[in-house]
Amino acid sequence: MNVPKLRFGEFEGEWLPSVIGDLGRIITGKTPSTSDESLWDGDVLFITPTDIKDEIKYQTQAQRTVHNSVKNILPVGSILYTCIASIGKMCMTVKPSITNQQINTIIPNSNFNGEFVYYSLQQKSDFIKSTQANTTLPIINKTEFSKFQIAHPRHLSEQQKIADFLSAVDDKITALTAQKTALTQYKQGMMQRIFSQTLRFKDDNGADYPEWEEMRLGDLLYYEQPTKYLVSSTDYQDDYPTPVLTAGKTFILGYTDEQDGIFTNLPVIIFDDFTTANKFVNFPFKAKSSAMKMLKNDPKKSDLRFIYETMQLLDFATGDEHKRYWISEYQEQFIFVPCLEEQTKIAQFLTELDDKINAVDTQIQSAQQWKQGLLQQMFV
Repeated sequence: MNVPKLRFGEFEGEWLPSVIGDLGRIITGKTPSTSDESLWDGDVLFITPTDIKDEIKYQTQAQRTVHNSVKNILPVGSILYTCIASIGKMCMTVKPSITNQQINTIIPNSNFNGEFVYYSLQQKSDFIKSTQANTTLPIINKTEFSKFQIAHPRHLSEQQKIADFLSAVDDKITALTAQKTALTQYKQGMMQRIFSQTLRFKDDNGADYPEWEEMRLGDLLYYEQPTKYLVSSTDYQDDYPTPVLTAGKTFILGYTDEQDGIFTNLPVIIFDDFTTANKFVNFPFKAKSSAMKMLKNDPKKSDLRFIYETMQLLDFATGDEHKRYWISEYQEQFIFVPCLEEQTKIAQFLTELDDKINAVDTQIQSAQQWKQGLLQQMFV
């Protein structure tokens, strides 16, 4: 039957088959003339795909604005959906707005709840994107967009209840995201104070520690090449036990079942020799790139976590030259280092902040996964 798996108990009956074009009027955006300065810098948001951020439902700002004399200003409550290149980015308008031509907008009909339409599109988005998976430049024009099938309850009250429930979930995700942002900003502020030495820790008796000394990174850290830890096969599977790491943004490339050559001399800083990207790692792993060095220290003389946090504040530019920076330049960087006892206290303080940030991030991911499950079960 044409009914969702998960439904509020007071509703029954099959949902009605429909298409996106039945839900409201669809408008493809258009960029105002950039040569006419009188059209720009007004009170109307000019929204492009780069303005639309994941998990931000209501669009409150844009990089540019236009004057309210432009044509086709979208009403508050319009649903925006990117349909060129980065297909599937979505938001709702809460201010007068227009878009560029990469965005199709739905202005819902009066017999449809706008937020229900928004969540219906979210639930359908993976399928819509899959229709363009094998194209060089994914494009879904207004006609094609209007023909995608979407079922809906026959009663507006059920649409409203679904929308209210999912909005509450989104509000929780938004609150957690704001909490993570606040903690991250707090950590950044504390790091600036600590490493500029405007904030100093004291020993257990309340006495000052000795002054910090300037030391060369190459004298604090030694390195090991990843040769014997490189993964042999890229046949990764999520149920395999050992992560395969890169020092870059991706970090965990996948999981391997290879049992030999696992790096266990922990903790360690992994360092990309060409980009200088680095990560602090405290779990066993295998490596993917031969350009990744494992940086270690003498724990009797320094705290590795302190050194890692200090490295995050180094202003080091790699430029366009392709070379191994640890050997040639990066190890020659100087940092200020306190005594080991103060290093340890600083490292513990920053680690505790990271633990709080990671705990909130885990809550965000759990809430997002729960929401995805709800979208699959609450819609047909």
